Amino acid sequence: MLIKHGCTLFLFLSILVSLRANNTNGLMFRSKEVSRENRTGLDITHSTPFRFKHSLALQFDISFREGINRFGYIFRLKDEAGHQSFDLVARLEGEKPSLYLVADKKEAIAQLPVDSTVLHQINRWHTISLEIDSKSDIIILKGFGYEKKTSCGAYKPSSVRLLFGTSDDTWWLADETPPMSIRNIRITTDNDDTYFWPLEKTDSKIVKDSESGKKALLINPEWVEDEHSSWKPLVEMTFENPPLVTWNEKEECLVMVKSGGLIQRYFPETGKTDSITPTDGRYVQEEIHQLIADGSTLKSYSLNYPAVSQYHSQTNSWSYKKELPGGLPRYWHHNKLINPITQQVTTIGGYGFYTYHNTIQSYNDSTHRWEQIIFAGDTIYPRYLSGFGMSQTSPSKGYLFGGLGNRSGKQVLGKEYFYDLYQIDFSDKTIKKLWYLSDTPAINYTPSNSIIIDDNNDCFYSLITLHEKQKTVLQTIRGSLSKPEIQILANEIPFDFVDVTSFASLYRWNSANKLLALTFEKGEKGYVMRLYSILNPPSAKSINHSVSKINPAVIVLLAAFSSLLVALLALKRKKQNTGITQEPVSTPEPHNGASIRILGEFEAHNSKGTDITHLFSPTVKELFLLMTMHKTLNSKGITSSAIGETLWADKSEASARNNRGVNIKKLRDIFDELGASSVKFDNNSWSIDLDPSVECDFIEATDILTNYKKDRHIDNESITRLLSYLHRGLPAPDIKAEWMDDFKDRFTAEVVLSLEDMLEERVKTNESPLIIDLCNTLHLFDRLNEKALTAKCVVLTNTGRNSLALETYESFCRQYSKSYGEDYKTTFKQLIKQKL
Repeated sequence: MLIKHGCTLFLFLSILVSLRANNTNGLMFRSKEVSRENRTGLDITHSTPFRFKHSLALQFDISFREGINRFGYIFRLKDEAGHQSFDLVARLEGEKPSLYLVADKKEAIAQLPVDSTVLHQINRWHTISLEIDSKSDIIILKGFGYEKKTSCGAYKPSSVRLLFGTSDDTWWLADETPPMSIRNIRITTDNDDTYFWPLEKTDSKIVKDSESGKKALLINPEWVEDEHSSWKPLVEMTFENPPLVTWNEKEECLVMVKSGGLIQRYFPETGKTDSITPTDGRYVQEEIHQLIADGSTLKSYSLNYPAVSQYHSQTNSWSYKKELPGGLPRYWHHNKLINPITQQVTTIGGYGFYTYHNTIQSYNDSTHRWEQIIFAGDTIYPRYLSGFGMSQTSPSKGYLFGGLGNRSGKQVLGKEYFYDLYQIDFSDKTIKKLWYLSDTPAINYTPSNSIIIDDNNDCFYSLITLHEKQKTVLQTIRGSLSKPEIQILANEIPFDFVDVTSFASLYRWNSANKLLALTFEKGEKGYVMRLYSILNPPSAKSINHSVSKINPAVIVLLAAFSSLLVALLALKRKKQNTGITQEPVSTPEPHNGASIRILGEFEAHNSKGTDITHLFSPTVKELFLLMTMHKTLNSKGITSSAIGETLWADKSEASARNNRGVNIKKLRDIFDELGASSVKFDNNSWSIDLDPSVECDFIEATDILTNYKKDRHIDNESITRLLSYLHRGLPAPDIKAEWMDDFKDRFTAEVVLSLEDMLEERVKTNESPLIIDLCNTLHLFDRLNEKALTAKCVVLTNTGRNSLALETYESFCRQYSKSYGEDYKTTFKQLIKQKL
């Protein structure tokens, strides 16, 4: 993962590799949008002409852009004396748009039709070739699936000059060029000498061919690479009240439904906006992004009240006729889609009333209710602020990336940033966890509401909000669909993130082959919406524009050095053990022997370190946890009847006894792989007896807490070990059972009380790094712990990190206000003056 460690060299190397891998080279020709003297040209024969005896072959890639008056020279090929010439001229407007090969400025001897697909699906590459063979008296022009052959006529091979686009040289008489881009120019003379210009970005006015170093002159160059690496602002709008906003992919317009029902549309192709006033019905308003386009139909919906209202353009009316009362949404920042199987409005996750959700639900148009869809397979932990996108090649599959929440769904138990990817199949109703990032980033982030899936290239694109501070940025990333890899792309977009009043999303503008970034913020004068565009696929920003080629040996050396530097930095951080992070997040560790991980995501490994988590079926896992919790927290086992009442209360005594026997047998079979561990039945109760060689984070953490409770003493090494376990999170967060909630509450209470006492002791000895780590862990289990807030802010201020202290305080105040409905009374100045 590249968003980690702040390793500049590692990021630099990845950018270099990505630039070559993305194939975003090309020269962009300024056309009639600028004055004649500022238009773009490329003089291929700037240094010397081409000489050939019999044949010349020219091949290049061309891409057309949107623009005015799409007419002009693509290239001019002339002999030095100026008597013979072949010009390729584009006329892309009017009837029968075509490319014309004009001989000697007298007649068009060949014509390549440019069909509507090429014209309307812009910013896509097409290969054009011209072959001149005077010996065979033939000229062949190829492109767009057509091949045109004609006679050379009286053409005599000689020294020729070649120019793409325009030039102010009167000898060329070429001052018009269509809005186009050119790349990968290849020229072969007499089937022998070959020249190749890939046209990669450079700061020089000269580009050399990669075969022999032949120089070509750049005139007013613009580069395709910049269109792939820089977001361009398209439009900014301000609203008094927040509208509903969505992108209509079919009609390629941004749709806004304003207060009162007015529908406003923005068309990025023309830059124009129109308005529609529906004549009947009401839209359903609950949140700024609870609007979705289904083909030409708009659907607004409410999750508080079972309601969906459809706008039909044929009748210019909304289908819902009632007016719904207001109220805070229950599912802020959820994800949405049109279910590919049922065609129903469907939502995923969300946050509201101090609860994170992982519910997937659809609106049943027949019963007029939201109905939960039950999926088999892996569990998506409760979250909001996730990114979701549908597959382009498998219509029934979608992908969910990242988000913010926790494993229990209860906000009071803290928050966790998720860096994982799930595949959701709506056809067979299964969820598959594809990967998660084992290394968390230096700055936590959440993805845009919509992400773009590119199955053909095994990747997805997202905007991410960096949660370092409120006035932050959106960064573009590319993630792999098959392995845990994230790469930073393009330039940053300014963004003011204030939780529920902010919104960001990413859309696909198909005809222009671009992506659109939408930001929505609350400003001083109202709600501000901005739209940006970038050429697809987005790429990394170039670091060094003066080199056209990168020596592979240099890349290898950079890779080796960067890997060494990353390792050294990691070792240094480990030795320093500062522990100063904004939010502790559970991270998996290597397994060298038998272990069972209960805190955070449940995992089990045998004595050889092999993952055996899959052996724990949901029932076996609950049985194991039930026995472990009773033994660890109650210092005694659990009776057979208590097991039956807890796990199989709905079954008869005989059935419960049979289930208990079957699952205890399965548990004992698993324990055979864990050395001398066993399931014991003693004094009419069941208990787990793990061999000392088996590491169990929950048991070890509980032992440390118990010993501390007894003698009120603990060394720094034990605290560090305890915090390393607690950073993983609550015990078994995926178990949503009442009996488990009781144990979690007891465990949380023990953790908070003990860590508060440890914090008071470490404050007296002024151990800053350990104090920060204790505070972060306390806030993981008790988000509004004021002792932790005070200690952390004071320590940060005393060590010169005032801005980080203020951000910590402001984050706490926002959370406090949301939880209690009132402002936090203690000011920042009062807080940092308190004595520890």
